[in-house]
Amino acid sequence: MITQENTGFSLQTADIDRVLRQLSTMQSAAQFVHLFSLCSEATGGYIRLKPEHRFFPVLIGDGNTVIPLYEFVEVLDEVLDYDLLLKELPSLSYSHVGGALAFLRRLAQTNPANIDLDQIEDDEMLSSPAFLEELRTALADKETSLVLHRG
Repeated sequence: MITQENTGFSLQTADIDRVLRQLSTMQSAAQFVHLFSLCSEATGGYIRLKPEHRFFPVLIGDGNTVIPLYEFVEVLDEVLDYDLLLKELPSLSYSHVGGALAFLRRLAQTNPANIDLDQIEDDEMLSSPAFLEELRTALADKETSLVLHRG
């Protein structure tokens, strides 16, 4: 415990630990924003890290349309011709390409607050009545199929 006489000031070890953790978190967040800013500047400044977007890397399209970088990577994955890519890089497999795109998507989701967008989307999907009804229907159809094809 740290105390200063005649001031009423007292600081417990737990308080010091908490402050050190907060400072470490803030330092990590600042380093993240700095690194991504340097990368953005070096590549034309197209990727933006703004507080109003919680410092997620985004592209700003026509009409100030905000496109999160991870969505850009998802679309890239959808339109990418895997066979053509593997022809150019024959030592790789489909798993390599998928893993590299997953890495880029995860990197594009990096943010100083460590918000897990995949978890948020999963939570929203699992609380969606339409998704739950679709899941119930699919499971019921599968049970019907299993019963009809036994034998």
